[in-house]
Amino acid sequence: MAGTLRMPASPSDRFQRSPASPVAQTPEVDDATLVAAAQTDPRAFAPLYHRYVYPVYRSCYRRLGNQHAAEDATGRIFIH
Repeated sequence: MAGTLRMPASPSDRFQRSPASPVAQTPEVDDATLVAAAQTDPRAFAPLYHRYVYPVYRSCYRRLGNQHAAEDATGRIFIH
């Protein structure tokens, strides 16, 4: 599937964050501001994605117990 979300394969790598955009790392930029920006410009979704991809993935992995199922669920969550 083109555009498939790929998470690190190693369990120890799974919980490390990738470098996020400066906006996502700035705590004073709240989610509502990021969502409003993303609604007018799809490229502005990146800070939200970077802020939440690993917490969402970890939650999916804990519930599903399988790397591939967690990757699929994480991708589906962000698509919706």
